[in-house]
Amino acid sequence: MPPTPAADPQYDLLIRQARVIDPAQEFDQVADIAVHAGKILGIGDYATAAAKKTINATDCVVSPGWIDLHAHVFAG
Repeated sequence: MPPTPAADPQYDLLIRQARVIDPAQEFDQVADIAVHAGKILGIGDYATAAAKKTINATDCVVSPGWIDLHAHVFAG
């Protein structure tokens, strides 16, 4: 389970109310994502936190990178 935010440092970015899906962690819930210096610091409830930029991600999904498995393979 992702860590619970402890103290609120100054974040560069807060992505609020996104549906966060991480199949590897069996995690699927609506949460905020706190980012600083290009790294995710935490996923949880950051309703009272401040950031330089905030994105309202209501009705959006955030997940690890998707891999395009589409390929054409021909015998030669």
